Amino acid sequence: MSVNIIIPAAGASSRAKTGQNKIFINAADGRSVIEYSVGVFFDFSQISKIVIAARRGDAERLAAIFKNKKNVVLVDGGETRSKSVKNALAALSDDCDIVLIHDAARPYVSKRLINGVIAAAKKYGSAVPCLGVSDSLKLLGRDGAISVDRTKFLTVSTPQGFKAADIAKAYASLGDGVQNHTDDSSVYESAIGAVHTISGEEGNIKITTERDVQSFMKYSPLTDSAFDIRIGNGYDFHKFAAGRRLILGGIEIPHDLGLAGHSDADALTHAVIDAMLSSVSERNIGELFPDDDPLYEEACSLGLLSAVCQIMRKKSAALINLSCVIICDRPKLSPYLDKIKASLSSTLNISADRISISCKTTEGERPLGLEVDAVCLTRIKL
Repeated sequence: MSVNIIIPAAGASSRAKTGQNKIFINAADGRSVIEYSVGVFFDFSQISKIVIAARRGDAERLAAIFKNKKNVVLVDGGETRSKSVKNALAALSDDCDIVLIHDAARPYVSKRLINGVIAAAKKYGSAVPCLGVSDSLKLLGRDGAISVDRTKFLTVSTPQGFKAADIAKAYASLGDGVQNHTDDSSVYESAIGAVHTISGEEGNIKITTERDVQSFMKYSPLTDSAFDIRIGNGYDFHKFAAGRRLILGGIEIPHDLGLAGHSDADALTHAVIDAMLSSVSERNIGELFPDDDPLYEEACSLGLLSAVCQIMRKKSAALINLSCVIICDRPKLSPYLDKIKASLSSTLNISADRISISCKTTEGERPLGLEVDAVCLTRIKL
């Protein structure tokens, strides 16, 4: 059964008073609200497509953030949330059975809740996470406010799940002049019927006010008990060889010698791979990609790094930062470091400012080869 996700992200963020769309505000670890809100869905194999409805002024920035995610599609957002969702519904996969609609400003959503919504939507046709009200409530009337029974009220959050055909039918029933519903369950109720509710999570907060923004900016997986933090170490050495290209971090460096090896002999990328694998207690590069396997002869090491990124995602692990030291007497590498960082940044899908690469010489003691030490910090969601 194919599942698609819709992320309405075209809001004005007026209450947050951030001066920009609040989805681009960064947490303490450098990841933005939208990266957290969307990123959790990449860990679900049954989710084949993620459709983000964006303001035109934000589309380029969002495209840059998710440029390496082939299953992420951007569509034009509307003047209202309802119009944004309606636009996104038109971009769903033809084989989509279940669609989840999740607020772009809910970065704390858990895998447990997502699994619960998917399961309930499959079984009941709809699934809406709700929580009871703990505060006393009053209803405003013309003659003042009167107390009401709070046990009869629920607060609603996202993701909300629906059979794709049903929610599409519900939005189609609104016609061209789409009125603004504050959530999708109310659209469903207006055309299909009552929704099935499941238990929500108190921590699944929507970033709305200045206080919410300040709280998110202090958020870090380093202080979150739902995450474990691991350090990984990697090392590689290759001898120089004639007739070979010198490749480091996927970038070809002009030099009269290259590095000997079965693949493209990209020692920097190999050390990074081993550091990442080490941080999640996986086998090393030589065991995963044997140097006697014809499949990897002249292989592009960045392709191997992409495969390791997939392993990390399956383990709910993500790279926080990376530090590498390249040790060689020649050639001089400093003019190429920015290009190398950009190349690794693109493949790893982390910002270049979280990658450090420095160069050292051996002062002529080891002129025949090049070695790399790499250390990474990885967070694993428990």
